[in-house]
Amino acid sequence: MAIKHLLSGGRKRILLVMPPYTAQIYEKIDRRAGTMQNPTVTFATVAAPLIEAGHQVEVVDLDVYPSPLKTLKRRLDRLEPHIVGLTAVTPLYANLLRIAKLVREWRPDVSLVAGGVHITLFPEAAVEEAGLDMAVIGEGDFTLRDVLDSKDPLDTPGVCLRDDGEVIHTSPRPLIQDLDSLGMPAWRLYDIRRYHATHLLEIRSPGGLIETSRGCPFGCTYCDKTTFGRTFRAKSVGRTIAEIEHMLRVGFREIHVVDECFTMDMERAKEICREIIRRGLRFPWSAFGVRVDRLDNELMALLKRSGCHQLGFGVETGNAEVMKRIRKRITLDQVRRATGLAHRHGIETLGYFMLGLPGDTEATMQDTVRFAVDSGLDLAKFSITVPFPGSPLYRELEASKAIKSRDWRLYSQHNVYENVYDHPNADWGAIIRSYKRAHRHFYFRPVFIAKRMVKSALDGNLFRDMFCGAATRWF
Repeated sequence: MAIKHLLSGGRKRILLVMPPYTAQIYEKIDRRAGTMQNPTVTFATVAAPLIEAGHQVEVVDLDVYPSPLKTLKRRLDRLEPHIVGLTAVTPLYANLLRIAKLVREWRPDVSLVAGGVHITLFPEAAVEEAGLDMAVIGEGDFTLRDVLDSKDPLDTPGVCLRDDGEVIHTSPRPLIQDLDSLGMPAWRLYDIRRYHATHLLEIRSPGGLIETSRGCPFGCTYCDKTTFGRTFRAKSVGRTIAEIEHMLRVGFREIHVVDECFTMDMERAKEICREIIRRGLRFPWSAFGVRVDRLDNELMALLKRSGCHQLGFGVETGNAEVMKRIRKRITLDQVRRATGLAHRHGIETLGYFMLGLPGDTEATMQDTVRFAVDSGLDLAKFSITVPFPGSPLYRELEASKAIKSRDWRLYSQHNVYENVYDHPNADWGAIIRSYKRAHRHFYFRPVFIAKRMVKSALDGNLFRDMFCGAATRWF
C-alpha cells in the first residue's frame, strides 16, 4: 500500500485511467453499429478542481487505444504519477481489478484511488480486492482534491481507506446542491480526435457529453439511485451555455446531453434552447434521457430550432401491466404522443427497451417488440434486464434468493444471464429468443428499410448504413 502520497502534501502528479470497456460490454454480440464512444465527463470534471489546486493531471482512456496495456505502461513510465485514479460501473469492475493489479506491479509506490457506482456500493470490498489505498464514495468531484488539501484524509467525508490495517469509513459526503460550483470539465486532457461514434447517433464526430443536471425523482425498479439520489439538481442556464461554448472551443462538433432527466424542469430546458438560439450557436446535439411525459409542443419546437436532431426515450416495455410493475410512471399513449410530436418537428426518436423485466412473460415481451414496431420510433435499442446492485430489483431478487452469482463480469446488458439470477416469470430460453427476435423484427421491416434508405441517400449516409447493416450479427 502507498497511502503516503495522500498524506504528504505538495503538488502531485495524478493519472486518471479509464479501463477499456467496449469489448467487455459487447463481447458476446455485435451491435457496435448502435454504440457510442465519447470521452467521459466524470474524469473531465474530477480533473478540473485538481488542476485549479495546482496538481498535474493527465487522463488516459484505454478504450480508444489498440494496445491498452502498452499505452498504460508508457503513460505510467512517462508521468511517474504519485496517484493513479480509476473508475468503474458494475460490469467493468473486473477490468478495474486487472488494471489495478498491473499498476501495483509496475508502480508499487503509487497511491491507488478508485470511485464510481460500483465502488460506492462496495467500497470495503474494492479496497481489499483491488488493493486500493482509498475508495471514493458517492459524488466524488471534489473528494480527491479535498483529501490532498487536508492534513488527514480521515477528515474528508465520502472516503473508505485502510488505516493501520483497518478499513475505515469517513462520514457520508452530502450531495452537491450547487452544480454550478463544479469545475469546467478539463476536456483538453483528452485527445478528442480519437473518438468516432456511429453516424446513427452522431452527425459530426467527435461528439462530447454534457451533464446539465443530476438526480431523478422517479423510482423505476431497475435503476440505482445510490450516487446521484432522487433529488433533481440542475446547473443554471448560464453555466450550461458556458459549458457548451467551452466544448465547442475545445473542438467537439456535436454535443450529447446525458442527464437522467433533461426535461424534468421544462421551463429550464426551454431557456437553454432559447439561449443557444439567441447566441447564434450552431451545432447538432441530442438528449438521451428525456421522459415522454415531460415534453410539449413549445419545447419540441425550441429543441429543433436550437439544433437538437435526436431524442432518446426510456420506454422499457410495451405492456401496460409491466409498465406499472416497474414503477415507470408513464403510459404507452404518452410514448406515442411524444414520438408523433418529435416527428412533426423533424426530430428523430430513439426508444430504449428492456426484455425480461419484472412481470415479463414471453407474451408481454412480444407486446414490447410489437409496440416498438408500431410506435413510430425511428430507432430502437433492446437489452436484457440486469438486476444491478443498488437497484430495488436487485434487492427484491436477493431477498427471494433468486440471485445466483456475484461474478460482476456477467452483469452486462447484452450477455446471457442463466447463471446470474432466476427470472420469476419467464424462462431464459424465452428471454433470449425475444432479445434475438427484437432487433430483427424492428429493423428488417420493408417499410423501415425503405424509409431508412431514402433518409440515408438524402443525408449522404447510404453506404455507411449498408455497411452497418452488413457488419451487425442479426441472427
